[in-house]
Amino acid sequence: MASAPTNSYEDQPLTGKLLKTFFGVYPIGPLASVPIAALLRRLGTRLPFAFVLRYHSISDNTYSLPGLAVRAAAFEAQLRWLASHFQPVALDGLCSGTSGSGVRFAITFDDGYRDNYSTALPLLKAVNVPATVFVTTGCVGSEMRIWVDELVEHARALRWKLGRLRKEFLRAMRATPQERTAFISGLRLASGVTVKEIAASVPMLGWDDLHQLEQSGIVRVGAHTVTHPRLSQLTPADVTREALGSKHALEAKLGSTVSSFAIPFGAASDFTSSTVESLRQSGFDIICSSLSGVVRPSSDRFVVPRVGVYADDTVASILAKVLRALSSRV
Repeated sequence: MASAPTNSYEDQPLTGKLLKTFFGVYPIGPLASVPIAALLRRLGTRLPFAFVLRYHSISDNTYSLPGLAVRAAAFEAQLRWLASHFQPVALDGLCSGTSGSGVRFAITFDDGYRDNYSTALPLLKAVNVPATVFVTTGCVGSEMRIWVDELVEHARALRWKLGRLRKEFLRAMRATPQERTAFISGLRLASGVTVKEIAASVPMLGWDDLHQLEQSGIVRVGAHTVTHPRLSQLTPADVTREALGSKHALEAKLGSTVSSFAIPFGAASDFTSSTVESLRQSGFDIICSSLSGVVRPSSDRFVVPRVGVYADDTVASILAKVLRALSSRV
């Protein structure tokens, strides 16, 4: 069993140096002597807020973009520490504002990697922390994989260095959907790696896994489109097609209502007000982004901000991100 990090930022006073690091300003008054976790709880008492954490893979894998996968031991340590200091709640309870006061937090996973079931679920159960898993349904029960993961597999076969991978990823993000498809097709020819081989190298959730998640009593399943496109590049009709395709597939297979959605990539450039309206009209009650921020009683539940957690994050760095998020306006 992993133990929570000690002797780190979360237990240190907010010195001028730390506040300068977090906010770009020096502390004024009594804040200088308040530990970070205590400060968050104090702020939550004065004005209740919550934060949503965004994970992807919980494993030692090498198939996703470098840094996306969080090791199981680190994930467990984060869960245990956060659950002992703040109130864990389900995403829908957090956004409804009916699950209590103070500082609350919710756990989410994007994309639908199989380790969300095989590795994360047992840890969530052990600590009794609810979560939402957002699924790219085109990858369920098929050999299709998110284009980013396919890019990584081809880059590995072609022996690209990290700088080349980053350059090609950014180029593909800026490309049109048609240009991106052509780019990936070209990489298949260049690397010789087949779709079947990539599917075997990048395990995604299957329908049986999703049934187990939904029936666990602690995890809810949400939609994440069918093919993981950049929604800002699509017409409203195509956004609706991707959203409803994912929602209806999940509902038909799982026999339960899917009311939450996470925008692929989720940065400000990845969706528009028109995108959000199309998603809202598709019947979702909660729409998560990747914008930095916290959730307050007055927050827009159709653009929920989240704090990303990556491979090198610790409890300390997560708390630092939450502090930064408190100053964001979403």
